Amino acid sequence: MEAVVSTQSTGINSQMEAPLAEYRRLRDRLAELENKYQSAGSTVTEQSRALAQINEELETVKAQMDEKGTTMTDSGPLVKIKQAITKIKNELVQMELRIGVLQHVVLTSKVNDKTAMQRDMRIDDQFHDLKTAF
Repeated sequence: MEAVVSTQSTGINSQMEAPLAEYRRLRDRLAELENKYQSAGSTVTEQSRALAQINEELETVKAQMDEKGTTMTDSGPLVKIKQAITKIKNELVQMELRIGVLQHVVLTSKVNDKTAMQRDMRIDDQFHDLKTAF
């Protein structure tokens, strides 16, 4: 009976040898594919992080470009500068007018002083002439 069991066992082992070898081969192939999957997964994770960082940098650059574009198209400071220049020009005109008026006043005062001095000298001469006549 032992021989029969041994024969049956050998027969079953012979029949199962090919499927068992196929199972081992597939199991090794599965382990290999799982390793490749994990490796690819870590690569995808690294690439996703790099992409996120690049997107963040891109957003920063876009924001800076928008800010510069807004600043460049913002004519507010230019308008203020033009208004200030216009105001300064108006003030210059007013100052030139005041200078002209003051020059006229000074000249008139000089003429009046000279005329008064000449009159005083004539009066002094007339007084002196009157003194000598008496």
